Amino acid sequence: MRRTGRTEKNDNKKDEEKNREGGSGSESGNDIGGNGAGNEPGGGIGALTAEKGRNRAAALPEDAAPQDTGATARERILATAAALFASRGHADVSVRDITREAGVNNAMISYYFGGKEGLYREIIREQIRTVRTALHGLAEETLLPEERLRHYVNGLVGLHRRTPALAGLMHHELLHPSPVFEEVVLPFITELSKVLTDAVATEQDRGTYRKDILPAEGAYFLVAMTNYYFLFRSFISRILPSLERLDEHLEEETLQLFLEGMRKR
Repeated sequence: MRRTGRTEKNDNKKDEEKNREGGSGSESGNDIGGNGAGNEPGGGIGALTAEKGRNRAAALPEDAAPQDTGATARERILATAAALFASRGHADVSVRDITREAGVNNAMISYYFGGKEGLYREIIREQIRTVRTALHGLAEETLLPEERLRHYVNGLVGLHRRTPALAGLMHHELLHPSPVFEEVVLPFITELSKVLTDAVATEQDRGTYRKDILPAEGAYFLVAMTNYYFLFRSFISRILPSLERLDEHLEEETLQLFLEGMRKR
């Protein structure tokens, strides 16, 4: 039987639809692997909302401004919310506060993050991911124990300088834990504490560190010395103005005081 032009067009259309379906399945598989961010504890900013963004690509709020239809609005919301949460804490920041400062409408928060809680979770996860990046290689077996302690101090101080909101976010989260604490923050802190405690214990076993201090105490002292200045910087600058210069060489002085106090005499 001779095929008409209309029949051939219909067959071609069906073939194209099948190809598109197969292609979308392949893309979905690649998204699952991605760059590995979704496999990290806490994921990352893209992990929580990537699927939501794909499903709602054509469903932006009707009153959204044209310039708010892409990454610009999302990034502005994240930056604005991070600064507000760091300054006031999670409980004292409303969606209206965020949208007013960011110059977007309330619907944008729901569109990108599913609400205030989703936005806050996204920010905390991203902060944890930046800490992991700054401390990359901390647990590598090739590092000597004391090198791990140095790496921790240098990496975290540098991150505090580059990310002013980090200290405020962690300060409020530790004092007034949100639901994100158990899910994201506590597992990371526990993991990091073990690495530092093991490093101190190994140096004690080698005979280089004094043994009258528990390894966990040594790790605690190092963490406190590294972070306290940034957690309470505004307060410290008021009572001890001369310590403003400490920021320039905090790593060196922290390590010098800690190592001189820990090394066996």
